[in-house]
Amino acid sequence: MIELIIYMGVLVAITIIIVGMLVRISHTKGRLAAAQGLTTSASIAMDRMTREIRSASNINTSSSILGTSPGKLVLTGVDVLGVARTVEFSIVTNILRIKENGVDTGPLTESNVRVTNLVFDRSASSTDQAVRTRMTIESGAGDSYKSENFYSTTILRQSL
Repeated sequence: MIELIIYMGVLVAITIIIVGMLVRISHTKGRLAAAQGLTTSASIAMDRMTREIRSASNINTSSSILGTSPGKLVLTGVDVLGVARTVEFSIVTNILRIKENGVDTGPLTESNVRVTNLVFDRSASSTDQAVRTRMTIESGAGDSYKSENFYSTTILRQSL
């Protein structure tokens, strides 16, 4: 009888340890998934915005929303064939989207992340224009919540 009680106690202790490990593994997996989605989305979005800003000829300041969030950036230029082109970056329901020539070509961030802050600032001199981009992205919830700020300053190659 005593052996049975000791056996049950050991079995309960081992079960509690295993359940605790599984809970910690689950939380770690959630935090890693949130961090990965956030990093991937930020990398893709910042890279695409930098590339498009660099190749643009001008910033359409009358159509853009600068200096405040949610910002909107409208760029004008020409494509590789010399055809006029516009590119627009904006947030729609916490997802960063891109429009090319007025057509929504899709999201730049994953659906499991939220862009909570997007600000574009224009700087100009007599010969150059630049755009400073500030973006905050969030992912996850509860113990898996993660938020990071991203910054970039890009000079338009073909400006002014």
